[in-house]
Amino acid sequence: GARTIDLRQREVDDERQRIMRDLHDDLGSKLLAISHGGDAATQSLARAAFQDLRDILRALDAGPTTLGTLAGQCRFELQSRAEQHGLQLDYHGPTHHPDTALTARQATNLARLLREALTNAIRHADAHQISIRWDDRHADELRLSLAHDGQLSDPDRWQEGHGLRAQRARADDLGGSLTVT
Repeated sequence: GARTIDLRQREVDDERQRIMRDLHDDLGSKLLAISHGGDAATQSLARAAFQDLRDILRALDAGPTTLGTLAGQCRFELQSRAEQHGLQLDYHGPTHHPDTALTARQATNLARLLREALTNAIRHADAHQISIRWDDRHADELRLSLAHDGQLSDPDRWQEGHGLRAQRARADDLGGSLTVT
């Protein structure tokens, strides 16, 4: 009955917490150590992996959030990354429906979409200025855009790599789509 379901849910929650602790303590400490040693490329990769681990742990532990809260968290992270690479960031968060509720999964997908888009602009476009906009004019639709002044070849001729495939999968998981122009 209900008591069995409650007990089973408690066991599942306890196991999830144990896995999260193990990931944090074991994998997190190793990634942190790697991020402080080795060459610059290895350090950068370790920092990125550590950030991914933090995102996964946050998503496993998080409850719902709001669009405005997520946009604020993303602004802080993206501004820091842009500054590290000498880029100027023009950031416009949601203004019409910032209290829109998001599940932890939705929030994680949105944050990772933006992070990957910024990473691509940094790695491939030699950009100097980047603009990120959260367009939430319509309550049932969100448009995220990242634009920059960098150089790009025709997106129709790109060989789609892991990053773009992951972005498309995240957009699809959100019930949306990814457009590159």
